[in-house]
Amino acid sequence: MLPLCARFSKKIQSSLPEAEKDINEIISFIDEAITKTKALARGLYPVKLESHGFMASVSELCNNTERIFGITCKFEYNKPLLIDDNIMATHLYRIIQEAVNNAIRHGNAKDILIRLDNVDDTVTLTIKNNGKPFRKLKKDSQGMGISIMRYRATAIGAALDIKRGVSGGTVVTCTFQLRRGSE
Repeated sequence: MLPLCARFSKKIQSSLPEAEKDINEIISFIDEAITKTKALARGLYPVKLESHGFMASVSELCNNTERIFGITCKFEYNKPLLIDDNIMATHLYRIIQEAVNNAIRHGNAKDILIRLDNVDDTVTLTIKNNGKPFRKLKKDSQGMGISIMRYRATAIGAALDIKRGVSGGTVVTCTFQLRRGSE
């Protein structure tokens, strides 16, 4: 609790004891707003140039998604993916972030799975959700988020596919080759 809020709360409680519940709720909202603001600020520069920066950033995204939205968001991989190219790591992170946001905002998903499979320097990134299925749009009428994901995939030489899941929801798949020196 913020020191100023704590002092204010004590003053009000002594003169208006019935306001204690409302004051505590306001303080809780302020604390939550601060937490969400910090999470947003971290999202502006998500990938750190360290050996496990990408993996750590995706794990943190999952943890924050679960905490903030009260849903399940899991990150699985067959082996750690080490990306030295921060531009590539940032584009991949932003693709994941957009797919997760779309799953929550448009699909009302309650379960999201982010999966990385790295076999012989070919990496397949899959983001699956159990929300409402993706509705196919005409190529020229795609939303801004999908267009940006496609741009990011192209920028790193990746192929991006977005389709309905076999048992509902949406599956976003991004396949790319690791560049030499990226692992």
